[in-house]
Amino acid sequence: MISEVALSSIRLPELFDFVFTLPGLAWSYVNLSQTGSFLQSISGKLLEAGREVDHRLRVGCEAIPRRSEGPWSRKRNSEIKSDGVDIARDWPVPGTPKVVANHKGMAVVLKPRGWEVDGQGTDPCINSERLSLFMQTQYGRDSFPLLYLSEFDHGFIHRLDIPSSGLILTGTSFEGLYWIRWQLNVYYISREYYVMCQNLAPPHLTCIDLAIDVRTNKLGSHRSITSDQGGPAETWVCVTAHVGIQSIRDMFTPVAIRIRTGRKHQIRTHLRSSRHPSAVDGMYGVHDVRMSVLAPFEMGYLLAGCP
Repeated sequence: MISEVALSSIRLPELFDFVFTLPGLAWSYVNLSQTGSFLQSISGKLLEAGREVDHRLRVGCEAIPRRSEGPWSRKRNSEIKSDGVDIARDWPVPGTPKVVANHKGMAVVLKPRGWEVDGQGTDPCINSERLSLFMQTQYGRDSFPLLYLSEFDHGFIHRLDIPSSGLILTGTSFEGLYWIRWQLNVYYISREYYVMCQNLAPPHLTCIDLAIDVRTNKLGSHRSITSDQGGPAETWVCVTAHVGIQSIRDMFTPVAIRIRTGRKHQIRTHLRSSRHPSAVDGMYGVHDVRMSVLAPFEMGYLLAGCP
């Protein structure tokens, strides 16, 4: 039984491996429509594991095992090209994050546009503010070592893209980190977003259920596509309005979104597949391009400026 595993006798590398399996086990159990004491035993063991890790770090009896470096750190800066937007050049000065909730082992931070939710494998060439550095100005290393560990994504549970703003759930201790992850895996926490999409989306666009495959290029950056070979991904959509902007003669659709899964770039990938990509998106902004082939005579008319 899971509840009978003695965590105090397990070294940290094996303890982390053990903890890694528990949220997935809970997710599988919930998706089989099962409930009951088994889920409670998983959550109890996760909290116990978190307290055990926090205790060992606090007394200094065992150091965190260093994980292998991410793909970005193995590349020279001159070799890396970012698929994102140059924040410093193309955007106004970012705002300042704010911790809006602070509980035992957990925090919620408001991320403004222009900040990177960084962690293991973060691209060092993206010119943006690092949310981890802000959190480290709020929490000291001695009491909150998790926020200084890139191997554990500085305690960030999820991420938002740099041009986006919103609330970020953060574990400030391993006990809090594991507790939030468990709640996400059993769907006790809902993730909702508000996105401005291109063109006029139909009201019947309510669910996008397409598998997502994450591709890695030669330089280590990632791009997601809808593919039968990918992992299951489900996004619920609610069309809230249709908006026309006369100055640019274009139409937009603000939508409310809730995600059941959390694949990399899931919202951007699913909106692109629906042919209504997000309004400002350099990576997923175009679904396809149509070109018309003109006869030589017609091309001559166009070059001459004839109507």
